[in-house]
Amino acid sequence: MPTRSPYEDEDAAPPLSSRPSAPASPAGGGSARPPSASAGATPSSSPQPVPSPSPTPTPLRFGVCGVLEKIDELETELGQIGIIRYVTSGVTYTAPPASVQPCAWLKHPRDPQRYECLWDVRNSNNLLQLRQAIEQAVQSGEIRQADSPVGDRLDRVVYLLAQHIASLHREGWSAGLICPENVFYKDDGSEVFLADLGFYWKPARGEPPWDAEPGRPEWIEANWTYAWLYSRPPLQQQFACRSFAPPVWEKQPFTPPTPAEDVQTFARLLWWLVVGNDRGPQSLTPFLNLLHAAIEGQVADMADFLAQLERCPPSSHFNRARAVSSRGPSPMGRRTVLLLGAAVLVIGAAGLAYYLLSRTPPEGEDRKIIIPSPEEFAQKPYEEQMKYWRDTYNPQSPLTDEQKATLAKLRCNTLQKVEEKHDELVDKAFDHAERFNVAREFKKLLDDVKLLRSKPVHDPEVEKKEQLWQEIIELRLLELEA
Repeated sequence: MPTRSPYEDEDAAPPLSSRPSAPASPAGGGSARPPSASAGATPSSSPQPVPSPSPTPTPLRFGVCGVLEKIDELETELGQIGIIRYVTSGVTYTAPPASVQPCAWLKHPRDPQRYECLWDVRNSNNLLQLRQAIEQAVQSGEIRQADSPVGDRLDRVVYLLAQHIASLHREGWSAGLICPENVFYKDDGSEVFLADLGFYWKPARGEPPWDAEPGRPEWIEANWTYAWLYSRPPLQQQFACRSFAPPVWEKQPFTPPTPAEDVQTFARLLWWLVVGNDRGPQSLTPFLNLLHAAIEGQVADMADFLAQLERCPPSSHFNRARAVSSRGPSPMGRRTVLLLGAAVLVIGAAGLAYYLLSRTPPEGEDRKIIIPSPEEFAQKPYEEQMKYWRDTYNPQSPLTDEQKATLAKLRCNTLQKVEEKHDELVDKAFDHAERFNVAREFKKLLDDVKLLRSKPVHDPEVEKKEQLWQEIIELRLLELEA
């Protein structure tokens, strides 16, 4: 595909609302989703029937996955829940070792492109949904609590997935490029399931019937670093294993992934799971340092990765205290920590009380919000406008419709400044020497937009504009990573 500047011809890209939030599904694979698309949701215990797929499905370029919840749909016992997948010609499947993943895909007796798996997706989620739950917990601050359910779930699922991949390596298999949407886990943390494991390209002759970079959207340029997830060779996109005899592999045009590549891919997956699509500069916590070392090939194997995850679990990224050994400090150390903690709480409570009392208005005085006129506000520099939203805007009493309308105009004024700063940063980004500084400024701009979105919404149209600008800035950070 011809290289094009990421900043020109924005209309050529698909709407931002439709762009993927996670790596696209691999060729011949597709996305297998639980019945509920929302993070943390639990499907109904009485699943509703869905229409049966056409007995002669239309040709599919990359294949799809879906969930079946119709009695007798998989031609098994009544009420069986399973997953169905259609693949392109030339894609085949070899079941992984039953000791690692006992639930295998079965080929349909009358449709060679159809595979069925009797894995019950109820009471389960995938890694994309876990990422969404983490984002919500970060925004609410819940994940920083010592007893955070989301943090505990993150640690449990990551460790279980690492054990799963280590078991594959012991059996001579590789996990390949892991698609977050196709990695399922049970809500109780008892099991993980790699829906793509075992599918691979086995041509009679010739090249695969898809592009050399299957699944990469047009709005992601081939030279961007993030495109690595989309541009692996098709055989690796097929999550091929290494358990075949060499003569079989000699017929293939591509080399299967190695366990060392699995460690690097797994580290990239965990970086996305913890950080998301925020491509700006990160303050490196011990956990991100571990991932960086793994991506650079400094972690020997998955067994070494597991040992380091025990000492530095993923949730420690959000609260470093969670990375302390489960044995805890010595009795004397615990006593010292408790005494110091109590002293800090007393001092903090006294300071908070003084602060609140000093800010309490005199008796009978109503705490009113300060709302400047839109004309006056529009003349203020961007930093002063953000200072208003950050420090001054704090409504303590119900607002009138007129006040809400005025505040909506003020928000539009600030968004106009956001657009101006965006255009300035885009111009600076063409100077490659300035790209790191530009990324840092875009990160700050993204934080400002998120701050605006955290305030009460008085106009749905303004909220849509703020959401759009957040997505645009996130895309700019994604582009700048290259």
